[in-house]
Amino acid sequence: MAHKRETVAVFVVFCFLVYISMNMMTKKDYDLKETAVKLPTCELPENLFRNEQPSTIRKPNLPQVIPILPITKRNKCIDKVKWNHASDFSYFYIPSFHFCVNSNIHPEKVQQFHFERLVNTGNYNITSSFFSFLKRKSDVVIIEIGGYTGQTLQKLIPVTGAKHYVVIEPVPSFYKTLNKNIQTLNFNTSVKTYNFGLSGNRTELDVEVVGDGTKMLKKSILNTTEKVQLVGVLDFFIQLGVGCHRIDLLTVNCEGCEFDVLENLLSTNLIQKFDFIQFQPHHSAPNIGNFLCRYCRLRQLLARTHEVVYKFPFLWEVWKRKE
Repeated sequence: MAHKRETVAVFVVFCFLVYISMNMMTKKDYDLKETAVKLPTCELPENLFRNEQPSTIRKPNLPQVIPILPITKRNKCIDKVKWNHASDFSYFYIPSFHFCVNSNIHPEKVQQFHFERLVNTGNYNITSSFFSFLKRKSDVVIIEIGGYTGQTLQKLIPVTGAKHYVVIEPVPSFYKTLNKNIQTLNFNTSVKTYNFGLSGNRTELDVEVVGDGTKMLKKSILNTTEKVQLVGVLDFFIQLGVGCHRIDLLTVNCEGCEFDVLENLLSTNLIQKFDFIQFQPHHSAPNIGNFLCRYCRLRQLLARTHEVVYKFPFLWEVWKRKE
C-alpha cells in the first residue's frame, strides 16, 4: 500500500511539472510572437484519422500493380490490413510538439545548418551507405517513392544487395529516362517501375518540371509542365501485397507527397510492415498546408511505431521500427 501511495505521489508531481512546463512554454511563445518572430498558429496534435473511416479497408483497383513477392496471397492480405484506432495524443506529448514547432520556426536556416553538418561528416552518400548492413540479409525488399531518373536506385541496390526493388516516378519524361538507365545496369535484382504518384485520392495534376525539384501544382501556370497521374496511397501498398510481407526499407523523396504517403500509412497497421523508413521533408513544397504543424505532428505519430536512427532536419531522416 505504501509503495502504491509513493507511485501515485510521483505521478502527481510529474503531472504538475508537465503542467508548469506547458505554461512556461506558452508564455515563451507569446513573448516570441511579440519580440522576435511570428510563430505559426498550430492546433494541438490531435488525432489525424477521420471519424468516418469505414470498418473495412477498400479493395484496391490497380490491376497494373504486381505484388512485390510472388508468394503473395491472391487477396493481397487485405483482411489483415486494419485502420489504426483513433486515439488522441496525451498531454505529455504537447510540450514536445510545441518544442518541435518552435525550434524549426526558420526551416531554411535549420536546413542550412544541418547541410553543413552533413558535409562535415564527409558521408555524402549516407542515404544509401547507411543501409549497407542489409546486405547480410537475403531477399531484401525496397520501395522507393520518387525515383526521378534512378540516382538513388543505382546506389541502394549494390549497397544493400536488394533482391526486389519497386520504384515509382510520376513525371513521364523522368520515368522514361529512369527505365533507360535501369536497362544499362547489371544487377541481379527484380526491379519494377510505375509511372504514377501517390496521394490521398486518385487524381490528375500538372507539375512544374525543374529537375529533381519538380513540384506538384494545382493547375498549369507555366509552359514547362507535364501531366501526372496520382493513385491512392493505401490502394498502391495493398495491391503490392505489403499487408502480407515485411519491407526492409521505404525511402521517400517526392517534393511534398511524403506527408500524404506517411500519414495514410500511419492511419493503418501497414506502417508496422516497414523496418526502416527514410524520407526527406520538403518545407517549401506547395499545397502541403502549415508545414511545421504537419511535420511535427507526423514525427509524433511516427514515434508510436518507430524511432529515429539518424536525422539531418529537412534534408533526410531515418526511422527504425520498434521491436
